[in-house]
Amino acid sequence: MSPPDAKIFVRNLPSDIKEKEVKYIFSKYGAVRSADVIMWPGLPSLCPNGSLAPLEISLANRQKIDWQACAFITYSTADAAAVAIRALNGVYRPRSSSPEPLVVMLARPGALPDPVQSGLMPPPAEDQVALLIGADKGGNFSSSTAQMASATASYVAEKTRCKLFVGNLHAEIPRERLSQVFGECGRVVNVHVMTGKSKFGSACAFVEMATPAEAESALKALHQKYEPRIGSMTAPVTVTYFQSQSSGKAA
Repeated sequence: MSPPDAKIFVRNLPSDIKEKEVKYIFSKYGAVRSADVIMWPGLPSLCPNGSLAPLEISLANRQKIDWQACAFITYSTADAAAVAIRALNGVYRPRSSSPEPLVVMLARPGALPDPVQSGLMPPPAEDQVALLIGADKGGNFSSSTAQMASATASYVAEKTRCKLFVGNLHAEIPRERLSQVFGECGRVVNVHVMTGKSKFGSACAFVEMATPAEAESALKALHQKYEPRIGSMTAPVTVTYFQSQSSGKAA
């Protein structure tokens, strides 16, 4: 079961968007348990309890309903939901023709959109997402779709090269200190310190830099170094590229 803060609400979606496309966009920021797209007869908003607010529509206006798409996305963790909000709210447009960026907020009582963290990169736009729905009925992709697939693969590969796994950290390492130390090598996008400790009493964390070059700089500067500001001092700090759980190999 997902924690309460793992569910988010999204509006300003294109009216023709499919759940598969929504899940693809939001899965960039963590494991998505469910993605439910809802067509709403007006501007969708949330009640104080986190559900969609009802609308009153007269019979005379039934033919003039402005159907709008919104969605509820449930992640496996609250951290993933928070990252998605910071990355997409008020910034990302699913279509090049979208008049307004997405509004993304927590779907819980009293939730308001979090401020945008400009360092986080939004996912590919419509032309790249289209590869998911661009195959013909036989499952074949056109040459233009192949180019879209290549562009998306390049995007994912670049994002992966920005993510670092850091081990042998001080047991009580604060996120702020990690951000400060890695910030000396470039722009830090996100820091996630893993809860719990290893059998040796040290901690570990994931650090995402803004560009692959900055990630490489941090790796060269800190890997296998005794760094008293963040290290456990029982062993040198280790910095490696994040490994994909699906492939088991570093991208």
